[in-house]
Amino acid sequence: MGEQVYLYHTMRDMTQSRAVSLDRGQRIQLLRMLDSVGMDYEEIGYAGSNEEDFNVFADAAKLPRKHTKVAAFGSTRRIAKVAEEDANLNAIVRTGAPVATIYGKADILHVTDVLHATGDQNLAAIVDSIQFLRAQPHIQEVIFDAEHFFDGFNRDKDYALASLTAAIKAGAHWIVLCDTKGGMLPWQIEEVIEQTLPLLGQFRWGIHTHNDSETGVANALTAVRLGARQVQGTLAGYGERAGNANLTSVIPALVLKMGFETHFELQRLRELHDYFHKLARIDPQINAPYVSKSAFAHGGGGHVDAMKKFEERGLGGIAYEHINPEAVGNSREFLLFELSGRSSVMMDAKHFGFRVQKDDPRIAKVLEKVEQLKKAGYNITGLEAETFLLLDRYFGLNRKYVSVESWNVNSEKYQGVFRKSDATLTSKVLGRERVGVGSGTTLYNTDQDGDKGIIGAILDAYRDMLVRQFPSLYKEHTMQVVDEEVRTIDGKKRVRIEFQYKTPIGESKGRIKYRTMSAETIGVSENTIDAAIEACDKAFNYALRVTTKPLNELISIDGNEDEVYALRGDNFDFDQAGTEHLYRAGSNYGRRDTTRRITLESEVFIGYVVNQLDRKVDDKVRDAFIACLQRYSHDPAFLPQGQPSEDLAAFFGQALDKLYIDTKIGKYNRQFEYVAKVMGTLNLRIHEYIDSMLIEEEGKLRRREALCGQLDALAQLFQRNWHANGEAFYQRFQHWQIPEKKSGGPNV
Repeated sequence: MGEQVYLYHTMRDMTQSRAVSLDRGQRIQLLRMLDSVGMDYEEIGYAGSNEEDFNVFADAAKLPRKHTKVAAFGSTRRIAKVAEEDANLNAIVRTGAPVATIYGKADILHVTDVLHATGDQNLAAIVDSIQFLRAQPHIQEVIFDAEHFFDGFNRDKDYALASLTAAIKAGAHWIVLCDTKGGMLPWQIEEVIEQTLPLLGQFRWGIHTHNDSETGVANALTAVRLGARQVQGTLAGYGERAGNANLTSVIPALVLKMGFETHFELQRLRELHDYFHKLARIDPQINAPYVSKSAFAHGGGGHVDAMKKFEERGLGGIAYEHINPEAVGNSREFLLFELSGRSSVMMDAKHFGFRVQKDDPRIAKVLEKVEQLKKAGYNITGLEAETFLLLDRYFGLNRKYVSVESWNVNSEKYQGVFRKSDATLTSKVLGRERVGVGSGTTLYNTDQDGDKGIIGAILDAYRDMLVRQFPSLYKEHTMQVVDEEVRTIDGKKRVRIEFQYKTPIGESKGRIKYRTMSAETIGVSENTIDAAIEACDKAFNYALRVTTKPLNELISIDGNEDEVYALRGDNFDFDQAGTEHLYRAGSNYGRRDTTRRITLESEVFIGYVVNQLDRKVDDKVRDAFIACLQRYSHDPAFLPQGQPSEDLAAFFGQALDKLYIDTKIGKYNRQFEYVAKVMGTLNLRIHEYIDSMLIEEEGKLRRREALCGQLDALAQLFQRNWHANGEAFYQRFQHWQIPEKKSGGPNV
């Protein structure tokens, strides 16, 4: 176990950066996050500087905290005042903060030329201020920041040390040495500290460095190596001028490289970094160490090949990674660009779950395509969505859920005000033509916020096309563009969009749980709108592709009641593993809750049937069958030994009888025959997979009864409740599911 180092974050210094502006609410949100990850101190504001800073302490006092101590910042008393009358010191007291941090001059030049005081007067102010704060019953710690200590030491060593002696004798709990101008280099910091250590002895001291010479982190680590046990800094190094010591770099270095202990949850470092930048609405530095997307992104062919060889030997990423990315909550990434090698393609393919051999001829085609895309203006390097879609084209399903074939987009401005934007898209959705209409909001006679712009109208048109096929993914506003960028590259318009989408991850107590994901896509065209639609097209296809998974990935084998996944869309891939998985999940439910088991099985089968109907069945027929299935799933007849409600049969007749007659072709209606075929061949497929399982006959029988029985019940509901043609439908279902027909039956 290493020694403990205490981490001190100064939001006060951070907000002096021109890039960071946090209101009271945002400061409290960040404080809550810092407390949850184990930050020891938060200097939330300068108590006596302005009303906003002072009031935030009242908000902080109401926030329940597990760990973080709030510090109120200020200076030593004015030279001509006594401590009890000093407005700044009294402001610190009135905040109620348990920690008081005050800075005092440690450089004689600043004492004489800024304070216009003598050296003794300044030392007296240090003593009086600390003693005054120590006397306050609610203040647990007083921290003295020795301002300009290193410059002051080089100017007048004796006076700089005298300022520390005064603070120690007055009763300060911590002494913090400050490189206020940020001009020191690591060996200069070391030289000064070594000469200061005899005075400090066993006293607790810390370090506060600025980054004006790009050495803020190095200087802080140097001080810790020499005995500092408190490090002051900011997230991502934001602060006045060039900033402060970057705690997101300091913390992992302390723990992983120097062997010190902290209270910080290191695996949440990337989470904290991303949270802060989203809260402050700042684009994070693309190459920030430890926490950026690029921190563990590999692109060089030789590097990636070495990484692959080390990984095959079970050595992880030590070939070109200084730490394990997971230690700081980050992940490894392999970039594709025009100079990538075969190993880059293989490692990326493995990351996305594609199986690729090193001699696969498609690898060369991928590399060739990457080079072509680069020349055409597409820079996909580091964009996971673009990389996935490219690799899926060569190694995966290459499934296009939606593809826009024509569009009409308009935006109107009237009397200086954007009134609305409209988009009409004609697309192929799962191979069938669909028209989607999206509109911005008119500003007149409405309570809405106003025009959503062209991108907003285009997204609405996509939702209009997709909500029926994929309701759990794209109902209402689950797909949002959070950033867009338009650039001109070699005479063409390149549109990059960053989008967020919500995907269902489970169900708890009747409510679907969602996870928010984000990605980026690019469109290139001579026309800006065309490029935007291409980027949106990729975004929706990517979201659909990565959120639709095989059955065995969607349902927990443990049958946990909180993990019945929302099964809609193109989610179903019935194979032997998936069939066995569904049976095991249903069996676990059956032991506790028969109703839950039947619900699970029926939802899977209904979802599969709905997906198949999207391919070949007319919209009216599809909608009628979906309505009947959904009505059934909420009817008492759905429950064990349940009896149909009185209007169930009437509903089926109303939904299907006239439609059957109106759409009848020849002797038998082909649309309805296809529905029966879908259900029948699914039944046959499950029978076949069960027969091929290497288990005892009794086990096969149990699986047939559990799975095929519920599927047969879905067909019987049409037989019972569809009076005019239900019997004919059920006979067609049986025709397609008879085991003897398996060699010649259709493959749906």
